[in-house]
Amino acid sequence: MERAIPLAFESIVGQERARKIAEAWLRSNRIPHAILLCGPEGTGKRRFALELAKALLCQQGGELACNFCPSCRKISSNVHPDLHFMLPIAAKKGRRSIDPEAVRAAVQEYMNGNALGGQVNTSIEQVRQMQRDMTYAASEGGRKVAVLLDAERMHPAGANSLLKILEEPTPESIFILVSSVPERILPTVLSRCQRLALNPLNAHVVRRQLQGMNIEGHALELGVRLGGGSVERARQIAMGEWDDLRSKVEDFIEAGLAHQDEVFWQVVEQLSGDRTVQDRFLQLIAFYLRDFFLLNHEKKGSETMVDRSAYFDRFSGALDGNHIERAMLEVDRAVEALSRNASFQLVISDLWRCLRRAGRAA
Repeated sequence: MERAIPLAFESIVGQERARKIAEAWLRSNRIPHAILLCGPEGTGKRRFALELAKALLCQQGGELACNFCPSCRKISSNVHPDLHFMLPIAAKKGRRSIDPEAVRAAVQEYMNGNALGGQVNTSIEQVRQMQRDMTYAASEGGRKVAVLLDAERMHPAGANSLLKILEEPTPESIFILVSSVPERILPTVLSRCQRLALNPLNAHVVRRQLQGMNIEGHALELGVRLGGGSVERARQIAMGEWDDLRSKVEDFIEAGLAHQDEVFWQVVEQLSGDRTVQDRFLQLIAFYLRDFFLLNHEKKGSETMVDRSAYFDRFSGALDGNHIERAMLEVDRAVEALSRNASFQLVISDLWRCLRRAGRAA
């Protein structure tokens, strides 16, 4: 039997403010025709979007979905005819359109916690298909809801096409855009959306969630400290799913200090084409530099990388406070430039030169 999409508002922890706003919309029946659910990766946006869609289509009405009516059951099984999804997946070779069953399977995987990898954009053909779907009368006589996952990954032509339907929506159409990096969405699309932000979770909430998954010890501490307020990201880190990327960061720092320029080009090649991994790479470098800074100021015990003492002992003398601060500034600049779709190679070049200068000084 196919596993149903996990849906329950109680599974979305730490987002009481966003939930109250959504409930007020439903209670008053004054629902924005376009909603942008935004916030850091792993804060519950996809589940929140599904729960909101379920409440909008629930046959019982009210502030929350009943979970028992035929409409709610169809959404839980991912088969509701008036709930449409759009997400960045590739069409089969030789075809421009994407098979609806492929979309359904991808949604199932995504909602069950699997990330969308690679650099595939949501195509203009997908946007046009969604536009057609949303202009038909609702099959069950109520609203029609479209959920646009990873909305920042729409092809620019697709985003412009979407803008037309957002400007003149049909009365019963609701669009829910979901994005961890809304600054990459076309500004004219953003201007048509009511923003609903999901905030990072506090460390106590993340810790309880990980402990509920039987994660303890160093893995627990690492997940909490490095998770950035995201339960899913904290789980990935605690389970070792970021270990390869952490090793790349360590090699990058070490090679920069040693003037091993071939490593720079290896990293650029290995991380090219995947913006999510590039973002994570820069986030990890920031954490490593922060730990170097703390250890240089004898703040042992406050570091994030609780399992990397030997690494920091090897290189702590190679980076003084001034070099660390300059490198941290370069990371901030790189993150900002990457958010504006700058080349990954270009955004880390200044950081690499900063590490080389530190190595020369040491």
